[in-house]
Amino acid sequence: MSLFPILADKVQLSTVAPVATDAFVCGILRDASNAVARVALAGGAQVSNGLLRTALGQVIYVDATAGLPAGTQFINGLPISPAGALCCSSGAAVSYTNGIPFAANGAVAADMGLGPELVTNGNFAAGSTGWTPGAGWSITSKLIATAAAVGTFTQSGPVVTAGQTYQASITCDSFTSGGWKLLTEGGANAVGDQVAAGTFNGTVTSPSTGSIYVWSNVVLTASFTNVSFRKVL
Repeated sequence: MSLFPILADKVQLSTVAPVATDAFVCGILRDASNAVARVALAGGAQVSNGLLRTALGQVIYVDATAGLPAGTQFINGLPISPAGALCCSSGAAVSYTNGIPFAANGAVAADMGLGPELVTNGNFAAGSTGWTPGAGWSITSKLIATAAAVGTFTQSGPVVTAGQTYQASITCDSFTSGGWKLLTEGGANAVGDQVAAGTFNGTVTSPSTGSIYVWSNVVLTASFTNVSFRKVL
């Protein structure tokens, strides 16, 4: 039996909260139908079989579709981020190891109960395509906030819809000074105030339909390599 439930070459994961009928199979908390494994983005409290879990038993994971976080190591054959999260990708499976499908970038190929990527040019590889920079912001293969950056860097087209819930991720690869956050239209924090580099994840229900913003309320010197928003299905 595989460590995780698998369907159509994808590990089946669910961020829905555990219920009383869930049970551990191969050390992984699964629903009563044995169809999905319970996972969460944060709240790691214990380690079991090399996997960080919440107190309720959910495996902590990170959406690594855009690339494995810097410093990721393979532990027991699984890609684990420096923060201890299982690295997963919505990309197609290209290989199997120990019965687990892997995407081309080395992350576990998984159906995370999420819709497609909604951010255009989220890794900034296409320059400013899809983005409207504010004063002090620029792109040179990544998003750069100079010492003059105060205000917003905006995804140009509509991304979020009022009342919908999204999983967000942003990677700040270098930080010198200031502070930043990731917001939806209407001012909901997808990732709240930060004063450090790292990969940060969050789940947010947008109060309004419209854009998303990388925002600084103080002078910021930092750079970013990835922004992602996907609808929670």
